Amino acid sequence: MQMGKLVRVRSGHWSKTDDDVWTFNQDPSEMEQFIIASSNEEFESLKNLVREELCIAPQTPVVLSYQLPLQMLMPSESTSAPTRLLSSGDVEVMMSVHEWTNEVQIYATSGAANVAKFQFLFREPFTVGDTTYLSGGITEKAHLERIYDMMGRDEICCSARMLTEILTEDKLVLLYRFSLEMEKARQMFEQTTTAVVNLDRDDVQMDEIERELCSKGKKKPPDFWLFRLP
Repeated sequence: MQMGKLVRVRSGHWSKTDDDVWTFNQDPSEMEQFIIASSNEEFESLKNLVREELCIAPQTPVVLSYQLPLQMLMPSESTSAPTRLLSSGDVEVMMSVHEWTNEVQIYATSGAANVAKFQFLFREPFTVGDTTYLSGGITEKAHLERIYDMMGRDEICCSARMLTEILTEDKLVLLYRFSLEMEKARQMFEQTTTAVVNLDRDDVQMDEIERELCSKGKKKPPDFWLFRLP
């Protein structure tokens, strides 16, 4: 193993605006922390070092990421998406690109809810049972249509505390992730629901409008009406 290098570890979560501006929100309760890692550190070894430094339990989900040095980025890229650390090869690349800056910084996001949000923002594929979502080149709209069609009227409310007692951390990640996908589907298909009604007849009735909505599978009245003029 090669000589170790000082690596700064920041704990918190990522957020992203509609304009694709990424920001890391550091946990205000966390102090500045560091680990010593070699340039060829194995990924699992690096993750264990981070867990130990941040006191993250072995069963708690955690994702690691980093950003390229500012000197290597265009001004418009300084708020671009971070790079995931998924393998030992990724660790080696991270250590090498930061070698001449003498500053390596890792962002650690832990906990089921935070990890689910991180994966959601990255639009990473996820698998529930035998079904994998966001894979095979499916479009975003087709994916959300699939989620929306699954929602139906059989949603349940449950205490988050109770769920943590019933489910493992990995299962909670999937639960939170699917919940985020459902909310995104609602925003696409419900908040901009529009009823199109032809006004070239003078006998249009409200029950006819309601049937039109039902035929399109809408689950609530539209937010506004779009009347098509003759």
